[in-house]
Amino acid sequence: MSGFDDQGRAVSYTLADGVLGSMLFSVDPDCPACVRMLPFVDSLQRVSGCHVRPGGGFLGPRSRLAEFIEQHSLGFPVLYGASSALFTFLPLTRSPVIVVVDRRGAVAGTWEGFLDSEERAELRRMVSGC
Repeated sequence: MSGFDDQGRAVSYTLADGVLGSMLFSVDPDCPACVRMLPFVDSLQRVSGCHVRPGGGFLGPRSRLAEFIEQHSLGFPVLYGASSALFTFLPLTRSPVIVVVDRRGAVAGTWEGFLDSEERAELRRMVSGC
């Protein structure tokens, strides 16, 4: 996945050696559910025994990205310009969107909307169990 960081620099987000996969999150500053999900998404990188790397695709205006990252103290990369290519190939209808991609690049799971406790537990199991 490639896009631009909060400074407008072109960057890429790829799977690292030994990493089970990636967890991609749609980050929309105008979506209250997206903002409320940020602490949970950020926490998943700390519980992941399989080293699932979170990354975000920013859906807001590029001018708001740096402020958004600073305001929420995000511990994962958030790219602008990546989300349109990333999330449009999936038939998703609600925000936020979480997509787990395995080491081979296949979609292992998708979640839409604000996750309830059961969905959070399912996602937590997926990223922490090898």
